[in-house]
Amino acid sequence: MRANAMNHSRIRRWAYYALLFVAVAGLFWLPGYDALGELTDSWQKENEMEQAIEKLEQENDRIEAAIGDLGHEGKAVERIAREELGWAKRDEIVVKIPEKK
Repeated sequence: MRANAMNHSRIRRWAYYALLFVAVAGLFWLPGYDALGELTDSWQKENEMEQAIEKLEQENDRIEAAIGDLGHEGKAVERIAREELGWAKRDEIVVKIPEKK
Protein backbone atom coordinates (compact mmCIF):
# COMPACT_ATOMS: atom_id res chain seq x y z
CA MET A 1 0.00 0.00 0.00
CA ARG A 2 2.83 2.36 0.85
CA ALA A 3 4.55 1.75 -2.51
CA ASN A 4 1.26 2.48 -4.27
CA ALA A 5 0.91 5.82 -2.44
CA MET A 6 4.49 6.79 -3.33
CA ASN A 7 3.90 5.84 -6.94
CA HIS A 8 0.69 7.89 -6.98
CA SER A 9 2.42 11.00 -5.53
CA ARG A 10 5.26 10.60 -8.03
CA ILE A 11 2.74 10.51 -10.89
CA ARG A 12 0.97 13.59 -9.52
CA ARG A 13 4.30 15.44 -9.22
CA TRP A 14 5.24 14.62 -12.84
CA ALA A 15 1.77 15.62 -13.99
CA TYR A 16 2.17 18.92 -12.15
CA TYR A 17 5.58 19.50 -13.80
CA ALA A 18 4.22 18.60 -17.23
CA LEU A 19 1.28 20.96 -16.78
CA LEU A 20 3.60 23.73 -15.61
CA PHE A 21 5.88 23.14 -18.61
CA VAL A 22 2.95 23.25 -21.04
CA ALA A 23 1.65 26.46 -19.44
CA VAL A 24 5.03 28.23 -19.61
CA ALA A 25 5.71 27.00 -23.14
CA GLY A 26 2.22 28.12 -24.17
CA LEU A 27 3.02 31.67 -23.08
CA PHE A 28 5.80 31.81 -25.65
CA TRP A 29 3.58 30.59 -28.47
CA LEU A 30 0.65 32.88 -27.83
CA PRO A 31 -0.06 35.42 -30.59
CA GLY A 32 0.32 38.30 -28.12
CA TYR A 33 3.92 37.35 -27.35
CA ASP A 34 5.05 38.99 -30.59
CA ALA A 35 3.55 42.25 -29.34
CA LEU A 36 6.56 42.73 -27.04
CA GLY A 37 8.92 42.74 -30.02
CA GLU A 38 6.63 45.08 -31.89
CA LEU A 39 6.56 47.40 -28.88
CA THR A 40 10.35 47.63 -28.67
CA ASP A 41 10.51 48.20 -32.44
CA SER A 42 7.99 51.02 -32.12
CA TRP A 43 10.07 52.61 -29.34
CA GLN A 44 13.12 52.55 -31.59
CA LYS A 45 11.15 54.06 -34.49
CA GLU A 46 9.83 56.74 -32.13
CA ASN A 47 13.37 57.68 -31.10
CA GLU A 48 14.48 57.84 -34.73
CA MET A 49 11.51 60.04 -35.60
CA GLU A 50 12.22 62.37 -32.66
CA GLN A 51 15.82 62.75 -33.86
CA ALA A 52 14.64 63.48 -37.40
CA ILE A 53 12.16 66.05 -36.06
CA GLU A 54 14.94 67.73 -34.06
CA LYS A 55 17.12 68.00 -37.18
CA LEU A 56 14.23 69.44 -39.18
CA GLU A 57 13.46 71.97 -36.45
CA GLN A 58 17.09 73.11 -36.48
CA GLU A 59 17.00 73.43 -40.26
CA ASN A 60 13.75 75.41 -40.02
CA ASP A 61 15.36 77.77 -37.49
CA ARG A 62 18.31 78.28 -39.84
CA ILE A 63 16.02 78.96 -42.81
CA GLU A 64 13.85 81.35 -40.78
CA ALA A 65 16.98 83.25 -39.75
CA ALA A 66 18.08 83.46 -43.40
CA ILE A 67 14.62 84.71 -44.39
CA GLY A 68 14.79 87.27 -41.61
CA ASP A 69 18.14 88.48 -42.95
CA LEU A 70 16.64 88.89 -46.42
CA GLY A 71 13.84 91.00 -45.04
CA HIS A 72 16.05 93.53 -43.23
CA GLU A 73 16.40 96.26 -45.82
CA GLY A 74 17.86 93.82 -48.36
CA LYS A 75 21.28 93.72 -46.67
CA ALA A 76 21.70 90.00 -47.23
CA VAL A 77 20.68 90.30 -50.88
CA GLU A 78 23.14 93.14 -51.37
CA ARG A 79 25.93 91.16 -49.70
CA ILE A 80 25.30 88.15 -51.92
CA ALA A 81 25.15 90.33 -55.04
CA ARG A 82 28.42 92.03 -54.16
CA GLU A 83 30.41 89.02 -52.91
CA GLU A 84 29.24 86.23 -55.18
CA LEU A 85 28.15 88.06 -58.32
CA GLY A 86 30.59 90.96 -58.23
CA TRP A 87 27.87 93.56 -58.62
CA ALA A 88 28.31 97.16 -57.53
CA LYS A 89 26.18 100.23 -57.04
CA ARG A 90 26.22 103.06 -59.53
CA ASP A 91 29.27 105.26 -59.25
CA GLU A 92 31.25 102.45 -57.54
CA ILE A 93 34.38 100.90 -58.94
CA VAL A 94 34.91 97.17 -58.41
CA VAL A 95 38.50 96.16 -57.82
CA LYS A 96 39.21 92.45 -58.05
CA ILE A 97 42.35 91.21 -56.39
CA PRO A 98 43.52 87.83 -57.65
CA GLU A 99 43.90 85.14 -55.04
CA LYS A 100 47.37 83.78 -54.34
CA LYS A 101 47.93 80.19 -55.37
